[in-house]
Amino acid sequence: MKKALFFLILICLVSQNSFAEEKPKYENYQQALQKAKEQKKTTFLYFTAKWCGPCQTMKKNVIEPLLPFLEERHICYFLDVDKEPEVSQAYLKAKIFKNIPFYCVIGKDGKKILIKKEETLDREKFIEWHNQNSKK
Repeated sequence: MKKALFFLILICLVSQNSFAEEKPKYENYQQALQKAKEQKKTTFLYFTAKWCGPCQTMKKNVIEPLLPFLEERHICYFLDVDKEPEVSQAYLKAKIFKNIPFYCVIGKDGKKILIKKEETLDREKFIEWHNQNSKK
């Protein structure tokens, strides 16, 4: 497990410059969920906002460099809470999260949340969290 984690971190560090500007390829939440259903993949959602400093820091230093790793496993989508308020409000009303940054993995059905986290993590802790919880 430690060798795999080390190898994954090494790949991410080496490829950081190549992928730092890469962004998920979907225009909205529904499009990302539809693509996940078509490809029979889970969906990784990252709730963010331009005004949220911790969101932008984590996005730049953790999520974007890890997109190749995440996209191997999931359809990935950055959900800006100001651009898609109806989606973020639905999650808030359902008490799924209270604050951003918030990220989760939604099942292949597009409904069930498999794992979620409402905390700023560094790259190593994020990978550890993802790998430990994705096995559930």
